[in-house]
Amino acid sequence: MTFLNRRTFNVRAGKMDEILELLETEGKKIDFPGPVRIYVNHTGTFGTVILDYEFASLAEYETFWTDWFASDHWASIVPRWEALTGPGGTNELLEKRIEIM
Repeated sequence: MTFLNRRTFNVRAGKMDEILELLETEGKKIDFPGPVRIYVNHTGTFGTVILDYEFASLAEYETFWTDWFASDHWASIVPRWEALTGPGGTNELLEKRIEIM
């Protein structure tokens, strides 16, 4: 069973390049349990960055986020993250039921 955790964040005006650079640079230092994909909107709500994380199980999802938010790495990037993002966003957990290829 695969789970997709989709998190959206509102990026402050003029800060999209900076947040993408932060995500790429810091993301390379993180041991994610599955693929992570980063998207930006071309239609819909502008100024949004979307992060998709894949997890093999709910336990993997829970463990990863518990460990991440308790890490020194997370604490070290919070000030930069908050300077680049605004209020709002979403956090969805989706279960893959069917895959058609």
